[in-house]
Amino acid sequence: DNTLTVGEVTLDLIPGEFPDYRQCIPAKGKRTIRIDFAEFIDAINDVKDDAVGTEHCISVTFDTEATVKAGTKAKATVACWLDGSKVKVGFNWKLLLDGLKAAGEGLLEVGNSLDPVVIRGPGRCVVVMPLRLD
Repeated sequence: DNTLTVGEVTLDLIPGEFPDYRQCIPAKGKRTIRIDFAEFIDAINDVKDDAVGTEHCISVTFDTEATVKAGTKAKATVACWLDGSKVKVGFNWKLLLDGLKAAGEGLLEVGNSLDPVVIRGPGRCVVVMPLRLD
C-alpha cells in the first residue's frame, strides 16, 4: 500500500527512484553573508511595491552593507558582514522573503550573481534562484 495517513491528511506515496536532494543544494558559496534577517525582511518590504515586471524583481548589493533596490527610486540598506568580494544579485522579492522567513535566522551563501543563493538557518536550508538583472 502506497498510502500514508497522518491525522486528517492522507498522502499517496509515488513509487520510484528519486535523486538525492542534497545534490540539488549548491556547495558552499564563494561569499558568506551574515545579516539580521528581521532587518533584511523590513528593507525588502520597504522597497517591494516599486518592483517592476511580473518577476517582482529587486536587486541586492552585498558589500559592507546590503543595499536593496527596486525600480528607479526605492532603496533601503541593512548592515551586514560579508566574507568575500562585493556582489549584486537579482531576486524575486516574494521568493526571497519566503526563504528568509522559513530559515528564521542564519546566513546566506552566495557564489556569483547568477548562482543559486543558499539561506542556512538552524536545521534548515533554503535555496533561492536569482534573477538576471539587465
